[in-house]
Amino acid sequence: MKQVFYKLKRRLRIISFTDSIYDFCCDVLYGIETRKTDLLLDNRQVHFDYMPTSYLIIKRLFKKYKFQPQDHLVDFGCGKGRVVLVAAKYSCPIITGVEINPSMFKVAEKNVRNSFKRKNINAAIYLKMEDASKMKISNDMNKFFFFNPFHLKIFISTINQITKSVQEHPRKILLFFLWPQESTLKFMENLEEYIEVETYDDGKYKYSVYEYNNLLSSKINN
Repeated sequence: MKQVFYKLKRRLRIISFTDSIYDFCCDVLYGIETRKTDLLLDNRQVHFDYMPTSYLIIKRLFKKYKFQPQDHLVDFGCGKGRVVLVAAKYSCPIITGVEINPSMFKVAEKNVRNSFKRKNINAAIYLKMEDASKMKISNDMNKFFFFNPFHLKIFISTINQITKSVQEHPRKILLFFLWPQESTLKFMENLEEYIEVETYDDGKYKYSVYEYNNLLSSKINN
């Protein structure tokens, strides 16, 4: 697990100086602080330390997969709230950020308050401090964001919760995985009801997008 974390950290170092300046400018624009990696988790065997997601790749995703009036995005492991606030800027009407670290959760709350003061945000933003695998998936949640998804055991529990929800209340859902681990992708490949929509890897950034196939799921369950 440590090797995976440090390998990811080394790859993230290749992000250009220009990108770092861009992240700094975006933080200033929003009136928030999301760049420092000073808040670490106690249990690193199960949860990974905080690493901010690049503004550039978040914006790339949200420009390509545009939000609709009925969308509700969930950011698992929202950290200091960067993805949550960018989603609000890109017109996602409802956003839920889930974070288990109390210190980071407090920073996220502060960042959301500051951003509301600085920017004209119309989104409904909810922050929850809890274990992602135990969070109740509401019927309107339909887009889910994971950055370097946590330990496979927790990830599987979280995906099972999402799958159960969409089976009980059919709807189109998308899963966004930024810097997914190999174990995460192998697990997703074995789930027949999930279809890979896109995989992107330019050397600096890597993400995968999956969609739940309601028709295929019905055939499997029958």
